[in-house]
Amino acid sequence: IPTAGSYQPGEVTEQWLSNPDITATNGSDITVTPTVAGQNCYDFELTDSFGCTYTETVCIDVAPEITSVQPADIIVCQNTGSVTVDLTAKDDEIRNGLVATDYDVTYFNSDADAQADMNPILTPDAFTVTTSTTVWARVFDNVNSCFKTEQVNVTFQEVNYNTVADLELCDDLSADQVETFDLTSQIAGILGTQSSADFNIAFFNSQADADANTGAITTPAAYDNVSNPETIYVRISNAQDQDCYQTGQFNIEVLSAPAIGAVSDVSDCATNPITNQLDLVLADYDAAVLNGQSAAAYTITYYNSEANAQSGASALSSPYASTDQETIYARITDNATGCFDYTSFNITVEVCEVVIPEGFSPNNDGINDTFSIPNLQQYPNFELTVF
Repeated sequence: IPTAGSYQPGEVTEQWLSNPDITATNGSDITVTPTVAGQNCYDFELTDSFGCTYTETVCIDVAPEITSVQPADIIVCQNTGSVTVDLTAKDDEIRNGLVATDYDVTYFNSDADAQADMNPILTPDAFTVTTSTTVWARVFDNVNSCFKTEQVNVTFQEVNYNTVADLELCDDLSADQVETFDLTSQIAGILGTQSSADFNIAFFNSQADADANTGAITTPAAYDNVSNPETIYVRISNAQDQDCYQTGQFNIEVLSAPAIGAVSDVSDCATNPITNQLDLVLADYDAAVLNGQSAAAYTITYYNSEANAQSGASALSSPYASTDQETIYARITDNATGCFDYTSFNITVEVCEVVIPEGFSPNNDGINDTFSIPNLQQYPNFELTVF
C-alpha cells in the first residue's frame, strides 16, 4: 500500500459578480453605492485549480435615507435691532414629512458642531439675533442612528412700498368712462431697488382686503375700472413670509376726451377744374372745431381717413387739394392730457360756369362798383382781353 497522499487545490481566479451598485473596483476591494434601503447583497466568486467554483455573499443593511430639506428663511421684518426667533417653528418643515417621534431636530451655530453633535443651541425656541445669520439643524434618525444636517437662514429684510404716480387713460369714443388698465406696469416702481424674486405684489379694491391678503384682483394686467377715479390698494410682501408686508395705494382715472365742434360740409367750385380739385386751407376750419375753446390748449390736425385720425398718423398739409366727395377728418388733441376726439365733414367739388358780366357801375354806391368775373378763380392761368 503506497503512502497516503493529499492534494492542495490552488487559487486560480477571483471576482465580484457584476452589480449596478458597484461604483469602483481595486483588486478584490470594491466600493458600492446602494440605491435602496434595506439589505443589499454582493457576490464574490472564486475558482480553484481543479475548476471548482465557490461563491460567498456579503450583505449590507442600509438605513432609509433621511429626506429632510432646507427650510425657507426665517424672515425678520426689519433692518436692524435685536429680535428673538423660534427656530423650532421650522422643525416640521425640515423633517419634510418624516415622523417626529423617529427623528429629532437640534440646532447648532456651525455645521462642524452639527456634524459632531457638540455645543447645541440651548434655547432654540427663543434664539436671539441682531443681524442676518445662519444656523444648522441636525436631523437624527432614532431608529438607525443616522443623521443629516440642514442650513437654516435667519434673514433681516424690511419691506418697502415705493410711491408711484397715478395711472391715467383717455376715454374712448364711447365716452363710458371705463378703460382697461395694466396695473402690473406699476410693479417696477413699487419695488424700486428691491428684487422681484424676493417680494410678491398683489392689487386689491380695499385697504381691508390688502391687509388681510384676501380678494386680490385676479387680472391686474387687464383691469377695467369700476369707478372713476378709483383707488387701487397694493400689498408688497416678502416671498418667503407673507406676514412681512407693507401696503400702499395709487389712483386710476379715465380722462374725458376734449369737446369738439361740428364742421359744416364744404361745397365749392373747383380750384382747378382740369383736375376737379379744391384747395382747402385747413386752418380755416379750426374755429369750428374749437367751438369757442382756447386755441392754445389744443392741437388741431386733419386727415383723409378715419384710421389715421384715430392713430394720429399722416396728418394732411395745408393747403390740401381735395377731390369731389372726399371726407376730411378733423382731430382735436388736448395738449395737457393727450386725449383726443375727431369729427368729419364732406367735400363737394363743382366745376362752375364762368359768367362774364355785361357791365358794371363804378359810382361808389356799393353796387357793381368792381368789374368781377365769378368763378374765374378756377383757372389760375387765365388770360383776359378787354376790347
